[in-house]
Amino acid sequence: MIAVLGYIFPAYVGTFGDIDLSFSEKVKFSDVPLGLQALFKIPTLGLFQILLFIGILETQFPNVNGDYGTGYFGKFLDEPLKSKKIAVEISNGRLAMLAILGLFAQDVVSDGHPFDGPQFPETSFTYL
Repeated sequence: MIAVLGYIFPAYVGTFGDIDLSFSEKVKFSDVPLGLQALFKIPTLGLFQILLFIGILETQFPNVNGDYGTGYFGKFLDEPLKSKKIAVEISNGRLAMLAILGLFAQDVVSDGHPFDGPQFPETSFTYL
């Protein structure tokens, strides 16, 4: 869900404005478009840093399926309830993946403006 919020937040609130994103390539946050088009504007080393960070996070907890050994708000759960909560968390993660993929598809279809609504020609609607 953080990905969905990160996709929506800059569209309605804005970004960091004229703060430099890259000093060496003279790119500012205001120069970077929203959505998938930002991937082509971010400097190559910046994308490498993002992918490296994701790789480090993915290798720290291999095959634990949502159980990090920290308990549920400090309270350790018995096995039937623990398995149910892990299954719910995995289902919520799958729903979040569908939500961000839906935003990606809308971004591609609407040429980088996923929140402006459908861009149909005037004559495409028929009235009953």
